[in-house]
Amino acid sequence: MGKTLLNKLYITLYFVLGSVVLEFVNFVVLDFGFFPQYYFYDLLIILFIAMIIFILPHYITQYVFATIMLAIQSLLIYANYSLYMIYTGDLFSFDMFNLLGEAMAAATSGFVYFSIICQVLLIFLFIGSIGFLILKHCLKDKFKAKNHFSIASIFIFVGMQILTFGACAGFRGTLSPENYGDKLQDFVFSDSFYMYTDIIKENGYKKFGTYGFYLNMLFNTNHSQTDTIQHAAIDYFDKGDIYSSSQVFGVDKGKNVIVIMMESLEWFALENGDYNFPASQFSNELTPNIYRLITGKYVDADGQNQTDKQGIIATNFFAKSKTNISESYGILGNFPVGQNLQSILKNGTSQDFGYALPNVLKQNGYITNYVHSNTIEFYGRDKTHEKLGFDKLTGKDSILDENGKQKYTDLDFHHWLCEEDFVMDAMDSIVPKQADEKTYGQDKQKFYTFYLNVSSHGGYTDNEHNQDQVRYKNYIMYGEDDCILNDDGAWVLDSEKSEPTYTNWYKNVLKNYGTKSGEEFVENELTNQLVNYMSGVKGLDAAIGKIVAQLEEYGILDDTIMMLYADHYAYYDSLSNRIKNIQSAVDSQHIELNTLPFVLVSPGLNSMQNVPYTNKGEGYTYMDAFCSAYDIIPTLLDLLGIKFNQRFYLGDSLFSPIRTTYRAEVDGVQQIHTMKVYYSNIGGIYCQDLITSNFEDFIAQSKVDNQTLIDFINQASEKIINVYYLDVLNNNLLYTKLSNAF
Repeated sequence: MGKTLLNKLYITLYFVLGSVVLEFVNFVVLDFGFFPQYYFYDLLIILFIAMIIFILPHYITQYVFATIMLAIQSLLIYANYSLYMIYTGDLFSFDMFNLLGEAMAAATSGFVYFSIICQVLLIFLFIGSIGFLILKHCLKDKFKAKNHFSIASIFIFVGMQILTFGACAGFRGTLSPENYGDKLQDFVFSDSFYMYTDIIKENGYKKFGTYGFYLNMLFNTNHSQTDTIQHAAIDYFDKGDIYSSSQVFGVDKGKNVIVIMMESLEWFALENGDYNFPASQFSNELTPNIYRLITGKYVDADGQNQTDKQGIIATNFFAKSKTNISESYGILGNFPVGQNLQSILKNGTSQDFGYALPNVLKQNGYITNYVHSNTIEFYGRDKTHEKLGFDKLTGKDSILDENGKQKYTDLDFHHWLCEEDFVMDAMDSIVPKQADEKTYGQDKQKFYTFYLNVSSHGGYTDNEHNQDQVRYKNYIMYGEDDCILNDDGAWVLDSEKSEPTYTNWYKNVLKNYGTKSGEEFVENELTNQLVNYMSGVKGLDAAIGKIVAQLEEYGILDDTIMMLYADHYAYYDSLSNRIKNIQSAVDSQHIELNTLPFVLVSPGLNSMQNVPYTNKGEGYTYMDAFCSAYDIIPTLLDLLGIKFNQRFYLGDSLFSPIRTTYRAEVDGVQQIHTMKVYYSNIGGIYCQDLITSNFEDFIAQSKVDNQTLIDFINQASEKIINVYYLDVLNNNLLYTKLSNAF
């Protein structure tokens, strides 16, 4: 019997030592050092699992279970490395299982790190081989499985489990967040914070290791916060200031609202192919409708040049989030940490998120619509968005033909419609008929619409199922003069043109990114990908043109706020990295990679002589303060004159009178920048000139002094406190218990 216990211990040690080796590999690969700070906590959990392996009744069962656990740990090494490289600071979390289908649909080979796969696989096979040799040795022992349950083995199992479980529980108890009372800022910079929240994943992983990190996440996900913490959250929001005054407060009272989130849109897509950063000159050659919203200039149906009202662009609008997260910022003002909207809202009601923009506007008499040219169930929008306050959800799966049957039957992720055609089919959801002033007069209905396109989404290789590529590829390269529309609605070269000429856009693209052949530049993979990308952007621009035309037809263009923003940069096929000459993974933290288009067209602001915090550019108006999608809801509520509790939203109105500034030296020139802090759910805390993912390492985009660093840390901690209490509010559905909501 002693030999059996010893053999069982050998296989158990195979798991323990294998886990230790893999943890070492994990930390080295992620450049986190060698082992977690609290490795004893990680090791206690490993020992807890080891005792389960120890008590299993057969050597083969022990080996298989141990090997499966080591395989999972190996997979986590790769998953965490991939996420950390793609989204700096991000790591795998359990909520990602809910969106696994979406992630797999959107994945391409460009996100596969083959060298890491090979390295981790070889190490796992080496460890597994040693375990197999141990198993062969143990199988020489012919004891039956029932003899593995001896009094000695059970005593060892129970004793060790009590010891490890008690030690883990005791350690967690010493780091309880309740120990900090009202000193929340101390809590934010404590080890307790990283144990009890998933807000800064990198620090939690560094401190507690793989097993410790995921045990903490399991507790944080499946256990509501204590009553003490919930009461503290209620008190935090009840003490929030109600925003009710700025120079622009209420200038658009009662206006309609259309928010357009533009998939993967870059500033360089709105220029003439001779790309600069940020966009210094806009082109109307391929994107005349977005050009109109920015500059107010357009050509009417009779070919006459016209001047309309200018929009306002934000030249330092920052976005570092996946599509569903950026969307949540624009609809909810935040994104639940460590969970997702599906899991939180499955038993909730709309009032649990009463501060979501569609809920707020519905309470103020608006029709609220959500429109997406993908399927509505993608990212679980069919389960969440009605509860956020949308009256109607429209996607390509809900468009019906004249016979009442589903019009679009090909619903695969990479089968994308012509954006313009889809918008025409969905127009009554985007601009409801009840809003027609010519028909309803003073009784017309106010509306709010959130619209998201998809065809400019990567990858940017040739895709015969991307209908905007099929329609516009030749148009992008040769223009309207050398192309004609065929019977299928696609632009093809006019056979009567003997020598077609390139568009100015494509000439510049070839000059800047083509391959030189003799005295000429010819196309290559990058220029082809740019054409495919611009085909999707052209589709979006055409769709926006249809929306503007519908507003004009109803006589309500001057009664409608339009806000356009990008969700993230064009990271598929490393398109933006190559255009902006940013190659390494670390450089993906650069502000310029994540600085994207934002356009605001406001009737009220157009009537003002001097719009606060704006400057005049060459044919356009701009704001240069650092801002993000968090600022969308506060800005809209400010313009609409709707008071709101500022603590519900992680951003501020772009016109808020409260601004903290600092000095930064950029290329040897002193500049005054606004101190605004952005927290990314997928890794990183930013202001315009500083980046950190862990409050330990700071990357400076320009030269700042120590006081600026201190101010950044202080504001970042306040932002994290806001994120934490929003997390408590969302995960525990506390909204209806607040007395100071709006």
